[in-house]
Amino acid sequence: MEVLKEHLVNSLKGGQASVPVEKAIKNINPALRNIKSNEKLHSIWQELEHLRITQEDILQYMIDPNWVSPKWPDGYWPQPVDNVTDEIWENTYSSFLNDLDSVIELTQKPELSIL
Repeated sequence: MEVLKEHLVNSLKGGQASVPVEKAIKNINPALRNIKSNEKLHSIWQELEHLRITQEDILQYMIDPNWVSPKWPDGYWPQPVDNVTDEIWENTYSSFLNDLDSVIELTQKPELSIL
């Protein structure tokens, strides 16, 4: 089971089959955070915020029996904003990484006998 946990953590951190999140978005030009390459697509910030919301939902579902998930599908996507400020970006980015750390920490708990 320890090998499975180790593989799960390595997959979450990235660097094997995927680039770590920090590396993938570390140097994104702030002017590009809210740009859509196509009107049918989402901006980089919207995608990251979607991942943050989804990850938070999964994490809270695992640790809080009273957690209420967002309404599907609208609750999993952010409302468009005109300007993704540094504050908005940093909040999304740091919250995503903090929750990722919590998910990784959760996988390390010995009482998770299913892993």
